[in-house]
Amino acid sequence: HREDVAQLLDEAGVPLTESSLIQMFDALDCDASGWVDQMEFENGVMQMCEDIRPMSIMELHNSIRKCHMRIEDCNKSMGVQYRDVNERLSGLVESVERIYTAMVGPRDAVVADGAEASKSAPGAGAAAEAEA
Repeated sequence: HREDVAQLLDEAGVPLTESSLIQMFDALDCDASGWVDQMEFENGVMQMCEDIRPMSIMELHNSIRKCHMRIEDCNKSMGVQYRDVNERLSGLVESVERIYTAMVGPRDAVVADGAEASKSAPGAGAAAEAEA
């Protein structure tokens, strides 16, 4: 019985701990029979609903709205930080490419033929002359 209710609540998006479920059943079991019949359940739910004040709902709504606004602010801040980091990384890539080109030469100068590439490689001139 309790397990069935726990499963239904969980499927409805209201997961309860075992201790909370026991506590809820104890509160609903008015005749202390160990079981909660339909009448006890309905009366218990109605009593719980009576305790909900419109002001409580409004307070909850405002709290959620404030949290949402803070999350939006964080998202905007993270977007700005992401763009800044991305720009810096792009600049770093360009700098590394310029340094590489200055040290090794342009990428287009790399020859596909292994023999010609070995002749044009730094330090390969002496080895190529020794072979000839």
